[in-house]
Amino acid sequence: MSGIQDAIGDRGQYIFGSLITKFHSESGPLFKCQFLGDKWPRVDFIVELLNVDGTTPYFFVQVKTSRLGYTIREHRLRISYMTKEKVLELAAYPAPTYIVGGR
Repeated sequence: MSGIQDAIGDRGQYIFGSLITKFHSESGPLFKCQFLGDKWPRVDFIVELLNVDGTTPYFFVQVKTSRLGYTIREHRLRISYMTKEKVLELAAYPAPTYIVGGR
């Protein structure tokens, strides 16, 4: 990856972390997230749902960013590096996984 691609990816991860932990009431955020770093090849974050009695629901998130914009017909984010194989690897995780994208 080039320096600009790294900067775009880092920015997307910071934006995701900020938005997912937004305060929705006086009791605080709905979610707590932890960036997993480069050690985890397919997911960027583990996210926990807060204030649930007796359990800790969680899910994994892969953040994708692009400067290419969206497709005209399908309004999908243009990311060329999210292959079918990578999607299947995410689906193999034993927990819910999501791909979050932004421009």
